Amino acid sequence: SSMVYGNFKHKIKEDADTKPINIYGEAKLTGERLVKLFCKNSKLNYAIVRPSGVYGPGDLPDRVVSKFFHKAMNNQTIELHNGENKVDFTYRQDAAYGIIKAAMSEVANTSFNITAGNATSLRKLAETIVDITGSDSEIKDVGMHKLYPMRGTLDIGRAKDLLEYEPQFTLRQGLESYYDWIRQYTGKI
Repeated sequence: SSMVYGNFKHKIKEDADTKPINIYGEAKLTGERLVKLFCKNSKLNYAIVRPSGVYGPGDLPDRVVSKFFHKAMNNQTIELHNGENKVDFTYRQDAAYGIIKAAMSEVANTSFNITAGNATSLRKLAETIVDITGSDSEIKDVGMHKLYPMRGTLDIGRAKDLLEYEPQFTLRQGLESYYDWIRQYTGKI
């Protein structure tokens, strides 16, 4: 998870310092350390993938994109925790594609940022979802939450160079696809 980096803003690379600020980020970093230690002791290779803001069909209802869709589809107020905070939202097909590329690659013992490579503010995300759904939802910024780090764009240059990873979905394309799925298969979130 990109949460291993803690607070960051622009084009963070895989070799940047890891300074998680919450238990989730620390657990993800601990998982990476366990993988590295196990593989070293067992003489196995590994690939570590750090996705960010993955969303799409089948998403859990308590994640930001699914929450915003639920609120918008019910014309409820969408609350932002610092609308200027950015997340490198990644459509699930792009994340899966990157994970497969990393797993099948001959490149070993390497970490990869597998994201869209283009962060979007929470405000822009909410506005786009309101537009897609035709909602009358109000968007209200309630300020920064102490457990959410400042985030931004992850540098996906290593994945592009070594894995030939190239995201296929823009944020709008991914959100429209997700919305179609919600309406077709669930009727709601």
